[in-house]
Amino acid sequence: MNMKYSFHGLMPLLLFVIVVSLSACSPGLKESKMTNPEVTALQDAISRQQRAIAEVQQSTGQDVDIEKKLSIARLYFQLDTAIARAEGNSEGNFPFFFPSENSSVCALLIHGFGASPYEALPLGEYLSKKGISVYGVRLAGHGASTQQLKDSTKEDWYKSLDNGKDALGSFCKKIFLGGISYGAMVALKASAEWPVDGVIVIGAPMIFLDPKISKAKYFRYFIAGIARNLSIEEEPFYSHEFPTAAVAQMAASVEEVKDVLPQIKSPALILQSLEDARVKPESAIILNASLSSTFKRVIFYPNGTHILLRSDAEQKALEDVFQFIVEIAGKDLGVK
Repeated sequence: MNMKYSFHGLMPLLLFVIVVSLSACSPGLKESKMTNPEVTALQDAISRQQRAIAEVQQSTGQDVDIEKKLSIARLYFQLDTAIARAEGNSEGNFPFFFPSENSSVCALLIHGFGASPYEALPLGEYLSKKGISVYGVRLAGHGASTQQLKDSTKEDWYKSLDNGKDALGSFCKKIFLGGISYGAMVALKASAEWPVDGVIVIGAPMIFLDPKISKAKYFRYFIAGIARNLSIEEEPFYSHEFPTAAVAQMAASVEEVKDVLPQIKSPALILQSLEDARVKPESAIILNASLSSTFKRVIFYPNGTHILLRSDAEQKALEDVFQFIVEIAGKDLGVK
C-alpha cells in the first residue's frame, strides 16, 4: 500500500475538532442496517425457519434433510446481500455464495482492506468447481463509498463474518477459513475463537513495507485520506481512497490479532509472494512461528503480487489451497 497524503486545510487542531464533532453526529453503519426493512424482514425469516427446523428435530428425533438446511444458509446470504445493498454497494461488490448439496466441506473467504468480495472470487469459483461450498463475505463499509469505509470499525469487520459463519454452520461438517491480505488477519482472529478445520492465509501483513501504516493513529485527525492508484479493472471493486481513520483501525486490528496467534491450533496454510510490494515476505516466517498449529505449511511464490489470486501465481496458489483442503478433508470430498 503506497501512501500519498492529501492535506485538507492548514490547521490540524481545527480539523481535529471538526472530525471529532462529525464523528459524534454520524449515524454509522449499524444504525442504517437496523432501520432497513429488508434486513429486518430477513432476520425475522431466519428466526422462523430456525424454529421450524428445531421443532421438527425435537418431534421426530431426526435431523432435517440438506435442502432445509440450505434454505437457512440462503436466507443468511440474502441478509448479507441486503446489508450490502443498504450500504450502497453495487451488485458486483455483493458477497457470494456457491453451495454444494453433495459436499459437507465448506470455505469462508475474506477479502482485504479497501477491497470487496471480488478479490476472493477466483478462489471461490475454483473451490466451488471442486465440490466445496463457498461463502465470500463482504467486510462492513467495503465496496461502496469512502465515507462508508471511514465510518466502519474493526469491530464491524470482525462481525461481518457472522452471517457467513452461521450460513455454513447450518449444513457443513468441515469449515475452512481463508483470507487475503488484511482479510487473512481477520481469518486468523476467527480461527482463535471458533472451532475450524483449517485456516488459509494469503499475504498476511505481519510487517507492512510502509511503516507509516502502523502510525496512522497519530495523523488521522489532520490527514483525511490516502490516495490510491487503481487500474481500470480494479476501480469498480476497490475503494478509491483509504480514509486515514480506517487505516488506523486496520493497523490496530493487526496488532490485536498478533496477540491471539498462539491460541490458534487449527491446521494452517500460509501463502506469500516474494515480490509482495505491500508486505514484507518474512511476515510468513513470523506468522508460522507464532501459531501453535501442529500442521502448518508455508509456501513462497517467486512471482506474483500482494494479491496472489490476481497475479501470475494465481493457478499455482489455487492448486496449493485445494491440496491443503484435500489433505485434511479429502474423505469428505470423496478425494483420496
